[in-house]
Amino acid sequence: MSTRYQMGLGMMLALLATLSVGGCEGAALSGAEVGSRTSGVIVCPVGSDECDYGNPNGQGIYNVEGGEHCLKTSQGPFCPTGFSTLQGALYIEGILNRDDAWNHVSVPVSGLLSGLDVTPVSMSTRESQVTIQYVDHYGQQGDLTDVDLNQLILEFVVGGTHFQLALLLPGDLPTSVHAVTEYAVQWRIEGVTQWDSLCKDLKGEGEPASFLGGATFDPFTAARTDALTAVTMSCQKGGITTCMEWGYLPWQFGLNVATKQDEFLTNAHAACIQMKRAAYCGIKSYTKDGTEIEIADAYDPSVQQSSVKTLEALWTPTGAACLNVANRRHTDIAFPGCVPSLPPCPASDDPVTWGQSGILASGIFPPVK
Repeated sequence: MSTRYQMGLGMMLALLATLSVGGCEGAALSGAEVGSRTSGVIVCPVGSDECDYGNPNGQGIYNVEGGEHCLKTSQGPFCPTGFSTLQGALYIEGILNRDDAWNHVSVPVSGLLSGLDVTPVSMSTRESQVTIQYVDHYGQQGDLTDVDLNQLILEFVVGGTHFQLALLLPGDLPTSVHAVTEYAVQWRIEGVTQWDSLCKDLKGEGEPASFLGGATFDPFTAARTDALTAVTMSCQKGGITTCMEWGYLPWQFGLNVATKQDEFLTNAHAACIQMKRAAYCGIKSYTKDGTEIEIADAYDPSVQQSSVKTLEALWTPTGAACLNVANRRHTDIAFPGCVPSLPPCPASDDPVTWGQSGILASGIFPPVK
Protein backbone atom coordinates (compact mmCIF):
# COMPACT_ATOMS: atom_id res chain seq x y z
CA MET A 1 0.00 0.00 0.00
CA SER A 2 1.36 3.40 -0.91
CA THR A 3 -0.23 6.74 -0.14
CA ARG A 4 0.79 10.02 -1.74
CA TYR A 5 0.80 13.17 0.35
CA GLN A 6 1.30 16.81 -0.42
CA MET A 7 3.46 18.93 1.83
CA GLY A 8 2.42 22.48 2.63
CA LEU A 9 4.84 25.19 3.71
CA GLY A 10 5.60 23.54 7.00
CA MET A 11 2.46 21.47 6.59
CA MET A 12 1.70 18.24 4.69
CA LEU A 13 -1.37 18.72 2.54
CA ALA A 14 -2.82 15.34 1.69
CA LEU A 15 -4.05 14.88 -1.85
CA LEU A 16 -7.63 13.88 -2.53
CA ALA A 17 -6.61 11.85 -5.56
CA THR A 18 -5.57 8.22 -5.24
CA LEU A 19 -2.31 6.73 -6.37
CA SER A 20 -1.95 3.26 -7.78
CA VAL A 21 1.34 1.54 -7.01
CA GLY A 22 1.97 -2.12 -7.70
CA GLY A 23 -1.74 -2.72 -8.20
CA CYS A 24 -2.59 -1.32 -4.77
CA GLU A 25 -4.46 1.97 -4.39
CA GLY A 26 -4.31 4.24 -1.36
CA ALA A 27 -6.43 7.32 -0.71
CA ALA A 28 -4.97 10.31 1.08
CA LEU A 29 -6.72 11.46 4.23
CA SER A 30 -7.62 15.07 3.61
CA GLY A 31 -7.22 17.96 1.20
CA ALA A 32 -6.42 21.64 1.52
CA GLU A 33 -5.77 24.63 -0.64
CA VAL A 34 -2.20 25.78 -1.12
CA GLY A 35 -0.86 29.26 -1.59
CA SER A 36 1.73 31.77 -0.53
CA ARG A 37 1.74 34.37 2.17
CA THR A 38 2.66 37.90 1.17
CA SER A 39 3.82 40.95 3.07
CA GLY A 40 3.79 44.10 0.98
CA VAL A 41 5.69 43.31 -2.19
CA ILE A 42 7.65 40.45 -0.58
CA VAL A 43 6.41 36.94 -1.20
CA CYS A 44 7.21 34.70 1.75
CA PRO A 45 10.24 32.70 0.52
CA VAL A 46 10.23 29.04 1.47
CA GLY A 47 12.80 28.00 4.00
CA SER A 48 13.34 31.61 5.04
CA ASP A 49 13.04 33.25 8.42
CA GLU A 50 10.97 35.93 6.69
CA CYS A 51 8.12 33.39 6.62
CA ASP A 52 7.67 33.88 10.34
CA TYR A 53 6.36 37.47 10.05
CA GLY A 54 7.28 38.01 13.68
CA ASN A 55 4.98 35.30 15.00
CA PRO A 56 5.13 31.53 15.54
CA ASN A 57 2.56 30.76 12.84
CA GLY A 58 5.59 30.48 10.60
CA GLN A 59 6.55 27.27 12.37
CA GLY A 60 3.55 25.32 11.05
CA ILE A 61 2.78 23.80 14.46
CA TYR A 62 -0.53 25.35 15.53
CA ASN A 63 -1.58 26.34 12.02
CA VAL A 64 -0.30 26.02 8.48
CA GLU A 65 2.74 28.22 7.99
CA GLY A 66 1.47 31.62 6.91
CA GLY A 67 -2.00 30.98 8.33
CA GLU A 68 -3.48 32.82 11.29
CA HIS A 69 -4.46 31.95 14.85
CA CYS A 70 -3.32 35.01 16.79
CA LEU A 71 -5.40 37.88 18.22
CA LYS A 72 -4.46 41.55 18.14
CA THR A 73 -4.26 43.20 21.55
CA SER A 74 -3.30 46.71 22.61
CA GLN A 75 0.11 45.35 23.64
CA GLY A 76 0.79 43.07 20.69
CA PRO A 77 -0.38 39.79 19.12
CA PHE A 78 -1.58 37.03 21.43
CA CYS A 79 -1.43 33.46 20.11
CA PRO A 80 -3.57 31.11 22.22
CA THR A 81 -2.21 27.59 22.59
CA GLY A 82 -4.85 26.07 24.84
CA PHE A 83 -6.30 25.97 28.34
CA SER A 84 -5.31 24.79 31.79
CA THR A 85 -7.08 24.10 35.06
CA LEU A 86 -5.53 25.44 38.25
CA GLN A 87 -7.05 25.37 41.72
CA GLY A 88 -10.62 25.15 40.50
CA ALA A 89 -10.31 27.83 37.82
CA LEU A 90 -9.94 27.74 34.04
CA TYR A 91 -7.13 29.67 32.35
CA ILE A 92 -6.37 30.36 28.71
CA GLU A 93 -2.72 29.87 27.79
CA GLY A 94 -0.68 31.39 25.01
CA ILE A 95 2.19 33.62 24.04
CA LEU A 96 2.05 37.42 23.82
CA ASN A 97 4.48 39.53 21.82
CA ARG A 98 5.28 42.52 23.96
CA ASP A 99 8.11 44.89 22.95
CA ASP A 100 9.27 42.47 20.22
CA ALA A 101 9.67 39.61 22.70
CA TRP A 102 7.43 36.58 23.09
CA ASN A 103 6.26 35.83 26.62
CA HIS A 104 4.05 33.03 27.92
CA VAL A 105 0.85 34.33 29.50
CA SER A 106 -1.89 32.61 31.45
CA VAL A 107 -5.08 34.50 32.26
CA PRO A 108 -8.30 33.42 34.00
CA VAL A 109 -11.45 32.75 32.00
CA SER A 110 -15.00 33.75 32.93
CA GLY A 111 -18.15 32.76 31.05
CA LEU A 112 -21.68 33.45 29.89
CA LEU A 113 -24.06 30.50 29.65
CA SER A 114 -27.13 31.44 27.62
CA GLY A 115 -26.45 35.05 28.65
CA LEU A 116 -26.02 34.35 32.39
CA ASP A 117 -22.75 34.65 34.28
CA VAL A 118 -21.01 31.37 35.11
CA THR A 119 -17.56 30.43 36.31
CA PRO A 120 -15.74 27.84 34.17
CA VAL A 121 -13.74 25.68 36.58
CA SER A 122 -12.14 23.09 34.30
CA MET A 123 -11.69 21.83 30.77
CA SER A 124 -10.93 18.23 29.89
CA THR A 125 -11.06 15.96 26.87
CA ARG A 126 -12.17 12.42 26.22
CA GLU A 127 -9.88 11.69 23.31
CA SER A 128 -10.55 14.95 21.41
CA GLN A 129 -14.07 15.69 22.67
CA VAL A 130 -14.18 18.67 25.00
CA THR A 131 -16.01 18.96 28.32
CA ILE A 132 -16.16 22.23 30.25
CA GLN A 133 -17.27 22.18 33.86
CA TYR A 134 -18.78 25.34 35.34
CA VAL A 135 -20.44 26.73 38.45
CA ASP A 136 -23.47 29.01 38.03
CA HIS A 137 -24.44 32.02 40.17
CA TYR A 138 -26.46 29.71 42.48
CA GLY A 139 -23.37 27.60 43.17
CA GLN A 140 -24.70 24.70 41.13
CA GLN A 141 -22.19 22.73 39.11
CA GLY A 142 -22.76 21.59 35.53
CA ASP A 143 -20.97 20.09 32.55
CA LEU A 144 -21.10 21.07 28.89
CA THR A 145 -19.98 18.84 26.06
CA ASP A 146 -20.75 18.19 22.41
CA VAL A 147 -23.49 20.45 21.02
CA ASP A 148 -24.22 21.97 24.46
CA LEU A 149 -20.99 23.94 24.17
CA ASN A 150 -22.75 26.28 21.74
CA GLN A 151 -24.52 27.84 24.74
CA LEU A 152 -21.25 29.02 26.31
CA ILE A 153 -19.13 32.11 25.67
CA LEU A 154 -15.71 32.27 27.32
CA GLU A 155 -14.34 35.69 28.30
CA PHE A 156 -10.80 36.77 29.14
CA VAL A 157 -8.59 39.85 29.15
CA VAL A 158 -5.08 39.71 27.71
CA GLY A 159 -2.83 42.51 26.55
CA GLY A 160 -5.37 45.04 27.83
CA THR A 161 -8.09 43.76 25.46
CA HIS A 162 -11.31 42.01 26.53
CA PHE A 163 -12.02 39.00 24.30
CA GLN A 164 -14.91 36.60 23.92
CA LEU A 165 -14.36 33.09 22.58
CA ALA A 166 -16.89 30.45 21.56
CA LEU A 167 -16.02 26.86 20.75
CA LEU A 168 -19.35 26.68 18.96
CA LEU A 169 -21.95 29.34 18.21
CA PRO A 170 -25.69 28.70 18.54
CA GLY A 171 -26.72 26.35 15.77
CA ASP A 172 -23.20 25.00 15.25
CA LEU A 173 -22.35 21.35 15.73
CA PRO A 174 -18.98 19.71 16.33
CA THR A 175 -17.74 17.62 13.43
CA SER A 176 -15.57 14.50 13.31
CA VAL A 177 -12.72 14.03 10.85
CA HIS A 178 -10.96 10.67 11.03
CA ALA A 179 -11.85 10.20 14.73
CA VAL A 180 -10.84 13.78 15.64
CA THR A 181 -13.56 16.13 16.91
CA GLU A 182 -13.41 19.64 15.47
CA TYR A 183 -15.01 22.86 16.67
CA ALA A 184 -15.73 26.06 14.72
CA VAL A 185 -13.93 28.26 17.28
CA GLN A 186 -14.88 31.95 16.93
CA TRP A 187 -13.72 35.12 18.69
CA ARG A 188 -14.63 38.77 19.01
CA ILE A 189 -13.76 41.77 21.14
CA GLU A 190 -16.35 42.48 23.83
CA GLY A 191 -18.96 44.90 22.52
CA VAL A 192 -18.46 43.90 18.88
CA THR A 193 -21.36 42.09 17.26
CA GLN A 194 -19.59 40.14 14.56
CA TRP A 195 -17.67 36.91 15.25
CA ASP A 196 -14.53 35.86 13.39
CA SER A 197 -12.79 32.50 13.01
CA LEU A 198 -9.83 31.99 15.30
CA CYS A 199 -8.13 29.78 12.70
CA LYS A 200 -7.60 30.97 9.14
CA ASP A 201 -5.78 29.27 6.30
CA LEU A 202 -3.40 30.72 3.73
CA LYS A 203 -6.31 32.37 1.90
CA GLY A 204 -7.70 33.90 5.07
CA GLU A 205 -10.66 31.52 5.11
CA GLY A 206 -11.89 30.14 8.43
CA GLU A 207 -11.13 26.60 9.50
CA PRO A 208 -12.05 24.59 12.62
CA ALA A 209 -9.84 23.73 15.57
CA SER A 210 -9.36 20.61 17.64
CA PHE A 211 -8.38 19.94 21.26
CA LEU A 212 -5.94 17.49 22.81
CA GLY A 213 -5.78 16.95 26.54
CA GLY A 214 -2.80 16.05 28.66
CA ALA A 215 -0.04 17.87 26.78
CA THR A 216 1.39 21.20 25.71
CA PHE A 217 3.49 21.89 22.61
CA ASP A 218 6.18 24.52 22.32
CA PRO A 219 4.97 26.97 19.63
CA PHE A 220 8.51 27.35 18.24
CA THR A 221 9.93 23.82 18.43
CA ALA A 222 6.80 21.59 18.76
CA ALA A 223 8.38 19.94 21.81
CA ARG A 224 5.70 18.07 23.73
CA THR A 225 5.39 18.30 27.51
CA ASP A 226 2.98 16.07 29.42
CA ALA A 227 0.60 18.15 31.52
CA LEU A 228 -2.43 16.46 33.06
CA THR A 229 -4.42 19.67 33.53
CA ALA A 230 -3.63 21.15 30.09
CA VAL A 231 -5.71 21.07 26.91
CA THR A 232 -4.01 22.10 23.68
CA MET A 233 -6.05 23.94 21.02
CA SER A 234 -4.79 23.82 17.43
CA CYS A 235 -6.10 24.63 13.96
CA GLN A 236 -7.13 21.98 11.47
CA LYS A 237 -4.19 22.59 9.12
CA GLY A 238 -1.61 22.88 11.91
CA GLY A 239 0.74 20.03 12.63
CA ILE A 240 -0.87 19.04 15.92
CA THR A 241 -4.31 18.45 14.43
CA THR A 242 -3.27 17.16 11.03
CA CYS A 243 -1.10 14.41 12.49
CA MET A 244 -4.02 13.27 14.62
CA GLU A 245 -6.27 13.21 11.58
CA TRP A 246 -3.67 11.13 9.77
CA GLY A 247 -4.14 8.47 12.42
CA TYR A 248 -1.39 9.26 14.93
CA LEU A 249 -3.79 9.56 17.84
CA PRO A 250 -1.86 9.97 21.11
CA TRP A 251 -4.46 8.07 23.11
CA GLN A 252 -4.20 4.93 20.96
CA PHE A 253 -1.69 2.06 21.08
CA GLY A 254 0.52 0.55 18.40
CA LEU A 255 2.86 -2.44 18.28
CA ASN A 256 6.37 -1.16 17.53
CA VAL A 257 7.93 -3.73 15.18
CA ALA A 258 11.46 -2.74 16.21
CA THR A 259 11.00 -3.01 19.98
CA LYS A 260 8.20 -5.63 19.86
CA GLN A 261 6.39 -3.56 22.48
CA ASP A 262 2.94 -1.98 22.55
CA GLU A 263 3.21 1.75 23.06
CA PHE A 264 1.03 4.83 22.98
CA LEU A 265 1.23 6.77 19.72
CA THR A 266 2.27 9.84 21.72
CA ASN A 267 5.80 9.92 20.34
CA ALA A 268 4.61 9.05 16.84
CA HIS A 269 2.27 12.03 16.91
CA ALA A 270 5.07 14.33 18.06
CA ALA A 271 7.43 12.93 15.44
CA CYS A 272 4.80 13.44 12.74
CA ILE A 273 4.64 17.16 13.54
CA GLN A 274 8.36 17.45 12.85
CA MET A 275 8.21 15.24 9.76
CA LYS A 276 5.47 17.09 7.98
CA ARG A 277 7.21 20.42 8.56
CA ALA A 278 10.52 18.97 7.33
CA ALA A 279 11.94 20.35 10.57
CA TYR A 280 15.14 18.34 10.40
CA CYS A 281 16.71 20.13 13.35
CA GLY A 282 13.42 20.40 15.25
CA ILE A 283 12.83 24.12 14.67
CA LYS A 284 12.79 25.57 11.15
CA SER A 285 10.93 23.92 8.27
CA TYR A 286 12.46 23.17 4.88
CA THR A 287 9.56 22.44 2.59
CA LYS A 288 7.27 24.05 0.01
CA ASP A 289 3.60 24.10 -0.82
CA GLY A 290 2.52 21.21 -3.01
CA THR A 291 5.43 18.89 -2.33
CA GLU A 292 4.54 15.22 -2.49
CA ILE A 293 6.15 12.74 -0.12
CA GLU A 294 5.53 9.25 1.18
CA ILE A 295 5.34 8.38 4.86
CA ALA A 296 5.64 5.13 6.77
CA ASP A 297 5.78 4.10 10.40
CA ALA A 298 7.20 1.34 12.55
CA TYR A 299 3.87 -0.08 13.74
CA ASP A 300 2.04 -3.32 13.05
CA PRO A 301 -0.46 -2.76 11.63
CA SER A 302 0.88 0.42 10.07
CA VAL A 303 -1.03 3.62 10.71
CA GLN A 304 0.18 4.90 7.36
CA GLN A 305 1.97 2.49 5.07
CA SER A 306 4.22 3.41 2.19
CA SER A 307 7.02 1.81 0.24
CA VAL A 308 9.39 4.76 0.92
CA LYS A 309 11.87 3.45 -1.63
CA THR A 310 13.80 6.72 -1.61
CA LEU A 311 14.23 7.39 2.09
CA GLU A 312 14.60 11.01 3.15
CA ALA A 313 14.68 10.84 6.94
CA LEU A 314 13.66 8.95 10.05
CA TRP A 315 11.81 11.08 12.57
CA THR A 316 11.62 11.52 16.32
CA PRO A 317 9.72 14.02 18.50
CA THR A 318 12.74 16.36 18.42
CA GLY A 319 13.35 16.28 14.66
CA ALA A 320 15.14 13.95 12.28
CA ALA A 321 17.20 11.10 13.72
CA CYS A 322 19.03 10.70 10.43
CA LEU A 323 18.91 12.35 7.02
CA ASN A 324 19.87 11.33 3.52
CA VAL A 325 20.83 14.81 2.36
CA ALA A 326 20.60 13.96 -1.34
CA ASN A 327 17.01 12.84 -0.80
CA ARG A 328 15.77 16.01 0.89
CA ARG A 329 12.37 16.88 -0.47
CA HIS A 330 13.74 20.25 -1.57
CA THR A 331 17.43 20.31 -2.30
CA ASP A 332 16.90 23.78 -3.82
CA ILE A 333 16.29 25.18 -0.34
CA ALA A 334 19.58 25.97 1.37
CA PHE A 335 20.08 23.73 4.39
CA PRO A 336 23.09 24.54 6.60
CA GLY A 337 22.77 21.31 8.55
CA CYS A 338 22.08 20.65 12.21
CA VAL A 339 24.33 20.91 15.23
CA PRO A 340 25.29 18.20 15.93
CA SER A 341 25.12 16.98 12.33
CA LEU A 342 22.67 14.23 11.39
CA PRO A 343 23.99 10.83 10.32
CA PRO A 344 22.81 9.27 7.05
CA CYS A 345 19.83 6.93 7.25
CA PRO A 346 19.99 3.18 6.58
CA ALA A 347 19.42 2.07 3.03
CA SER A 348 16.61 -0.31 3.95
CA ASP A 349 12.98 0.79 4.02
CA ASP A 350 12.13 -2.04 6.45
CA PRO A 351 11.05 -0.59 9.84
CA VAL A 352 12.64 -3.56 11.60
CA THR A 353 16.04 -2.17 10.61
CA TRP A 354 15.33 1.28 12.02
CA GLY A 355 16.01 0.13 15.57
CA GLN A 356 15.65 3.02 17.97
CA SER A 357 16.56 5.58 15.29
CA GLY A 358 13.07 6.76 14.47
CA ILE A 359 9.37 6.04 14.60
CA LEU A 360 8.30 7.49 11.26
CA ALA A 361 9.94 7.69 7.85
CA SER A 362 9.53 10.13 5.00
CA GLY A 363 10.50 9.48 1.42
CA ILE A 364 10.44 11.22 -1.92
CA PHE A 365 8.97 9.91 -5.13
CA PRO A 366 11.54 9.00 -7.79
CA PRO A 367 11.33 10.97 -11.04
CA VAL A 368 8.78 9.63 -13.52
CA LYS A 369 10.61 7.91 -16.37
